[in-house]
Amino acid sequence: MNNDQRSLVSGLDLSLFVILELLGLTAIFGNASLIAVLVKFNYLNKPSFILLLSLAFADILHGIVTIFYFYPPIILKGHYLSLQWMKIFNTIDWIAWAITLTHISAVCLDRLAAIIFYGRYTLLVSLTKIRYYSIFCWIFFIGQNIILLLSNVCCMIIPLQNKEYYTFGYQRDNNFLNQTNIYIYTYTPLELSTIIIISISNPIILIQLYKRWKRKCALQHASVLLLEMSMKLGAQQSHIELTRKSMQKASRQQQRIVLQIVTVVAMFSSYMLIYYLSYYIFPFNYKWVAVLHSVSYSITHISNPVIYFTCNKEIRKQLFTLCIELWQYFLSCNRGLLFERYQFPLHTIERTQQIRRLSSVESQKRMQQSKTTTTTATTTTTTVDIMIKLSTNIITEMDTLINFDEYEKQQIEEKQNEQEY
Repeated sequence: MNNDQRSLVSGLDLSLFVILELLGLTAIFGNASLIAVLVKFNYLNKPSFILLLSLAFADILHGIVTIFYFYPPIILKGHYLSLQWMKIFNTIDWIAWAITLTHISAVCLDRLAAIIFYGRYTLLVSLTKIRYYSIFCWIFFIGQNIILLLSNVCCMIIPLQNKEYYTFGYQRDNNFLNQTNIYIYTYTPLELSTIIIISISNPIILIQLYKRWKRKCALQHASVLLLEMSMKLGAQQSHIELTRKSMQKASRQQQRIVLQIVTVVAMFSSYMLIYYLSYYIFPFNYKWVAVLHSVSYSITHISNPVIYFTCNKEIRKQLFTLCIELWQYFLSCNRGLLFERYQFPLHTIERTQQIRRLSSVESQKRMQQSKTTTTTATTTTTTVDIMIKLSTNIITEMDTLINFDEYEKQQIEEKQNEQEY
């Protein structure tokens, strides 16, 4: 990035880039944490959590694409990737987008079936059916997007220069990507069907939840009145208090379910509304529309982990226990590595210093004895042990050479003395 490009980067560019990148990182780590909790604590034996698992994987892919492809041009003020890498990122993003659309629709229909059919839900929706559905969606859309990529018939989504790279979309009136936009014909029916399913199913779900909640409250209130009328508010006061607490707990649970549904639907619907209004119906050129589109797109990827970790007390507690277990495992691994790396007997240094003071024959004997004793020990060989052994071997060899020279000198002197005598 040269000086002219640096001068073009404003405070809005930097702040928007930081916010969007943080949202992308939150999407990656939040959904990865959600996947870890679902796998660790055996949630995958329920059909709805299989759908949630696929949504979490798709949101991770979206986060990777936004971090490395969509938002860096905000401060770089230009495309920094080659055309081939742009195609790869577009393929990943379109696969994740297809999984998001199909599985959000499936989640809405799953909740609708669970509320309406209730007792017959397990007959209609089974774990095997949902698993096959999820696997089919992944295989089908991965194969479809690879075929479109190899056929070179895809018009890619890129960060838009005419909107100062604040958002992304199809490049219009430019020959940079001279390709057919087949994605509009492929994904628009899927997007519209998802919007229709969400628009129809979620109001029915909310109405049914409200009716069930009112019915349950009425039954519990009637049971409390019967207890108050039949008992004389003495020893049975505790039963009435327990009934009231159960009523409050049930109402809070229903409120959490409603909050989850409303939040997910509001996030996804707001993004789709902004997306269709800004790109298909009323093409705006305002900065705030581009910023709103990018922010809403990034927020949709963190909706599931935020909702489940804030509204579901059990999953939040399991996340904390998982973090504690990972931290303890990390500490134990570090302790083991440090113990294995620096654990060597200090008396080996003293032993080598004592060996240096001995003669060559005795030093070799002591070295052999030390080798036999060290082989019987169970301590692992480290780099420090190897260096000590090498140094002792070199020292003993030098000692033997020096002793051999002294021995030869003594022999020569003895021969000379014998000749003189």
